[in-house]
Amino acid sequence: MQNSLRAKKVLQATANKIASAQLIGLLGLLAIAIALVIAFYVSTQHLLSPAQLSPKFSCARAQIEGMVKIIEACYDTQHDEARVVVKSSMPEDIKLDSIKFSFKNSRGESLGVWECGGSCGDCVVLHGDETRTYYFAMPRPSDESVVVLSSDVCVLDRDKLDVCE
Repeated sequence: MQNSLRAKKVLQATANKIASAQLIGLLGLLAIAIALVIAFYVSTQHLLSPAQLSPKFSCARAQIEGMVKIIEACYDTQHDEARVVVKSSMPEDIKLDSIKFSFKNSRGESLGVWECGGSCGDCVVLHGDETRTYYFAMPRPSDESVVVLSSDVCVLDRDKLDVCE
C-alpha cells in the first residue's frame, strides 16, 4: 500500500510538472503571438495612413504649374481694404491646410500678414478648381506694394497691389 501511495505521489508530481510545462509553453506561445501581431501592426501602419495614400503637396510642382495664382490684387480706397482674388487649379486630392497673405512695401517692409486656415475660423482655404476673393482691412499703402501668397514656407505667387477700379 505504501508503494502504491508512493507511486500515486510520483504520478501526481509528474502530472503536475507536465501540466506546468504545458501552461508555461502555452503562455510563451501566446506572448510570441501577441508580439508578432504588434510588430505586424507597427510595420504596416505607415502603409495604411491616409497621408501616405494621398498625393503630397509639392512646392516646386505648385510653382511650376501655377496651381494657386493671384488673379487680382488691389486696394479699395473707399473701404480701406485690400482685395485679393485667388484661383486654385489643384487636384481635389491635394489640400492646403492654410495659406498666408503677406503685404510688403517696395522696401520689403511688412505691411501686415494674414493667415487663412488652421486657427482662423472665419477664413476658408480654397481647394480644387476654385476661385475665392479675400478682403483685408488695412491702411492705404503709401507706395508700390506687393502681396505674397504662401503656404507654410512655399511661396505660391506674388502680385503688385494696384488701386481697385
